[in-house]
Amino acid sequence: MIAAGVIGEDESFELLRGEIVPMAPEMDRHGYARAEILRPFIRQLGDDSFVATELSLFLFDDTEVKPDLHVFPKLLISDQVRGSDVLLAVEIASSSHRRDFELKLPLYAESGVSELWILDLDAGRAHVYRDPEGREYRSHVHVGAEEAISPRAFPHITIRLSDLLRKSHAR
Repeated sequence: MIAAGVIGEDESFELLRGEIVPMAPEMDRHGYARAEILRPFIRQLGDDSFVATELSLFLFDDTEVKPDLHVFPKLLISDQVRGSDVLLAVEIASSSHRRDFELKLPLYAESGVSELWILDLDAGRAHVYRDPEGREYRSHVHVGAEEAISPRAFPHITIRLSDLLRKSHAR
């Protein structure tokens, strides 16, 4: 598509059910928040898990997303990873609310991603989704900025959205 001129070399996009969806340019606070959430996962996870950032995740043959963070068993090669292999996926929403909540959330559930966090930087709260069933999650909890959250697969890792927000605003 790049060679045909459909997509520019520098353009970022995701493929959602066969439709090319352009990604908005990243804002500084989004990038800082992503860098900050990566730190505890990289530091605390051993050699059994791979922590990816903006690496393609093929939920279906016609669906490629690039979560801000996703964790999967290290024994898998990234292009073999499918939704049911993902232990945690994280989307950071600042200018991507519609895409994250309306378009991607049902696809993550349908593909079997066991836990999805959508960190809403604008609202200052996290949405924690667990236990996919069909195109929905059976469990959805809103978490305030000061509340600690831990992934079910890695309960020893604790995140507070307020820490990400504070650090991203300080830069």
